[in-house]
Order: sequence, then structure tokens, then C-alpha cells
Amino acid sequence: MNQEQKHALVETVENTSPWERISTTEDGIFLIKTPENNGNVTVFVEINPSVKGQPLKKRGVFIKNKEEYEIIKELLSNHKIKELLETINEFYCKQEIPKIEI
Repeated sequence: MNQEQKHALVETVENTSPWERISTTEDGIFLIKTPENNGNVTVFVEINPSVKGQPLKKRGVFIKNKEEYEIIKELLSNHKIKELLETINEFYCKQEIPKIEI
């Protein structure tokens, strides 16, 4: 980020209410400001898939710092997660909801 972008980010966060979702120019990436605690403000990056700037889920994955990002990135690169999701989809996501005749 250049200095102008950093300044705009800080200004936007300072003028935002707690828990308000701040959109970014990257789809699926938002900022969330939390309420002040002992004079400190915390800002999270929220990863939440979006369509036309609107998040698909009520809440996404909240990341507070670079260390959390690295841990999550490593977890998501684990091929077993993909296998697990494929198995879940195979057995649970394609079931039709039975209709009850009344």
C-alpha cells in the first residue's frame, strides 16, 4: 500500500462505527472495526466470498494479524480439507429433502 492508501484506510476506519463492514476494492475482502477496549481499536480483515460486493455469508473468517493469516493460509493449503469437503458434499449436500404427503 502506498502512503495515500494507508491514510485513506486509517481515516475510513476512524469514521466507521464498531462492527460496521468496510468494503475494499478486492471482492470478498472486508474490514471490520471492533468497539474500543481500554482506548484501543482493533480492526480485522474479514474474508467472506461476495457477489457484486455483497457478502454471501453473515460472517466470514476474521483475521487479526499476519501470524493468523499465515496459519490459516497453511491450513487451507492442506489437501485433506478438499477431500473432506468432497466427502461431505457427496453424502450430505446432494440429498433431496423428502416431501411429506398430507
